[in-house]
Amino acid sequence: MTVKLHKAPYSLPKAHPRLGTPSYLYVYKDSEGQPYGYIYRFDLADGGKSFQPYDPVTDQWQMPPRRLPYQADRIHGSADDLLIVTEGEKAADALLGLGLVATTSMGGSNAAHKTDWSLLAGRSVVIWPDHDQAGMAYAQSVAAKLLEQGARVSLITPSLEGIKAALDTIGASMAFKAGLPAKWDAADAVADGWTAAYVRALARHAAPYELPHKASAANDDWPQPDRHFLDPALPAPAFPLDSLPPALAHWVEATSEATSAPMDYVAASLFAVSASLIGNSRTIFAFGQWTQSPILWFALVGAPSAGKSPAMRPIMQTVKAIEAEYGDALQQDLRDYETTKQEAFLKHEAWAKACKDAVAKGQPAPRLPEDAMEPQAPEHKRLMVTDATIEALCRALPANPRGLLIYRDELAGWLSNFDRYNGTRGGDRAFWLEAYEGGTYSIDRVKNGEKPIFIPYLGTSILGGIQPDRLKKLLLSGDDDGLNARFLYVCPDPVKRRVPKGKPCHEILETALRRLEGLKMGIDDQGKPAPITLKMAQEAQAIFNPWWEAVADRAPMGRLAGWWGKIEGRALRLALTLSMLDWAADPLKGPAEPTEISASAMQRALRLLEDYFWPMAQRAFGEADGQSIDPIALRIARHIEAEKPKSLSVRDLRRTFLKNETAKAVMDACLTLSGYHWLKPAFARQGETAGRESKRFLVNPALRP
Repeated sequence: MTVKLHKAPYSLPKAHPRLGTPSYLYVYKDSEGQPYGYIYRFDLADGGKSFQPYDPVTDQWQMPPRRLPYQADRIHGSADDLLIVTEGEKAADALLGLGLVATTSMGGSNAAHKTDWSLLAGRSVVIWPDHDQAGMAYAQSVAAKLLEQGARVSLITPSLEGIKAALDTIGASMAFKAGLPAKWDAADAVADGWTAAYVRALARHAAPYELPHKASAANDDWPQPDRHFLDPALPAPAFPLDSLPPALAHWVEATSEATSAPMDYVAASLFAVSASLIGNSRTIFAFGQWTQSPILWFALVGAPSAGKSPAMRPIMQTVKAIEAEYGDALQQDLRDYETTKQEAFLKHEAWAKACKDAVAKGQPAPRLPEDAMEPQAPEHKRLMVTDATIEALCRALPANPRGLLIYRDELAGWLSNFDRYNGTRGGDRAFWLEAYEGGTYSIDRVKNGEKPIFIPYLGTSILGGIQPDRLKKLLLSGDDDGLNARFLYVCPDPVKRRVPKGKPCHEILETALRRLEGLKMGIDDQGKPAPITLKMAQEAQAIFNPWWEAVADRAPMGRLAGWWGKIEGRALRLALTLSMLDWAADPLKGPAEPTEISASAMQRALRLLEDYFWPMAQRAFGEADGQSIDPIALRIARHIEAEKPKSLSVRDLRRTFLKNETAKAVMDACLTLSGYHWLKPAFARQGETAGRESKRFLVNPALRP
């Protein structure tokens, strides 16, 4: 079957307006070899990646209206009996490089059902998914669509035993020192030296795929369902006060009562300020070469009257009071500087006259006295900035190597104004992506003869508020560069105003903040300020390591995938912040600073992420995603929530509350929910007679407790 979509002259953009220059470009062609769509891959500064589709017909960064399998022309012209579907273009290209026929779907693992698979009708197809739960969900979604086309489907289930058995058939072997890596795929296999013969052996070992109408529905067979899209008003988790040192927990509770603001806002403000005060003075070591600075970004989400500003005000007043002392000292330093500068000027004039007289007499000029040179101006030490351009911030950071707090009462205006004043395309966002990682940064472009600026540790924590509608606009803006995913979102339910019974003890807060502010940086081999690195206690490492090994397998689909991808680093940053807070909030522990990260701090950090910040992220992103999911899928999801069926079928759904929808639309909606781990295809014929299969889906048991 030939599928031709269009043929029109066009020029491709060389860069994305936000993400910059791509690291790779994947070309999607119709069956005649005519390009009709493109996927741009961008490798992000933090090691992550972003994919952006481009439609050349509309000249827009969007999916083309019809999606064919990758390399459709190779599929159409191939007589090879082996056709492999991989999870992603990189894996498909790796197999194509071996002379095999391989393809994938456009739009990621959660949109496989949106591809037109008719080119594969009646073919024998082998699916090779990534080695994780998301990969198996992708394989099931593709298999369901291929079986609709009458294809014969086999599935490679990545495992050490399966690989060994397959390669044994051709007298080959492949060793994995630490087991089969998570997310291992065809691209990894080719990188490990696999040949086409290896791949064909593994494909022959693939098991014929039958949709699991007899599969077990035990809880351990299913990933946790992703609920974030279902309801923008997901219940707000309660902030765990016991995650804080007792003295600060009491302060948070009392301040919440005194300001009639949710304690969540007060606690988030405490975390942001504490992290910024620790700043680059300390880092936490995980393993290998992996360290993290306690850089934390907080967005307090709520309506204008939700209490965001009152909650932030007490701690920010304390920060400003400490910073004001820097100003007093700076004034004295400036007076001393101006005095010394004037003395140097007069001595320089006297030296110049002496040089003139010496030259006139034919004598050598005297050497410039050291005290005749202009002194260095005093540095302006600061703790925070409220509205800084990149240039202004970069001028402030060299004098403040520990970093600064960016404090914005309203974040939306600041975020939306990126690149507005400097005329760059993506420059501001790229800078802040670097600022989250705390790496080095330099500015070579200078004005008015200024010297280039080099910042060895670009570390800034962020604290600010944002309204739900403004957040929704930002999350749906299409800027998938990972900036929004770096924020910890705090969006609690409103609290009822009550007359406070007592008064918070701000001295407790001030004591803790001053101890953090007093932390000294270390000194590197060149005598310059450098972070002091803390290792985890043995018990803390024993808690973190197994959690880290398992957390990637629980990655969600959709927009929340980027947020989840930062969770390991956040665990380290929170654990470091909590360890230092434990010390700072308890003067009885004496001046000796922590030398390692405690097991208690690590446990509390993981509990905060799993039980509080993750549900909060789902709540925040749900506000945006709730309207972007297929509305039919949303209706089916609400039906499952209400009725809690063990299974459902396309036919039954169309007979009841989806009477006006086509079978294809309902089928696609069910496959969408499969991508969110709500459903699992379980197609089967009724009885032993021939006929059409029943399009039935099993429901995740976690949705019907």
